[in-house]
Amino acid sequence: MGTLAIWNRLNWQSISTDTLVLMLAWDRLDPVDEFECLRNDRITSSQGLGNQFVANKCD
Repeated sequence: MGTLAIWNRLNWQSISTDTLVLMLAWDRLDPVDEFECLRNDRITSSQGLGNQFVANKCD
């Protein structure tokens, strides 16, 4: 399979298309819930940096 370059806030990294398909399926099967949003908000408040992928789903 091919690869995809992604930006991880520090540098470009490559992931396989198989991994991308897996992550997208996981996102559909286990969506962000209210608990994860609250947890991410608390982590962001405490540490100044939360999980942007979770935050985007909470908005």
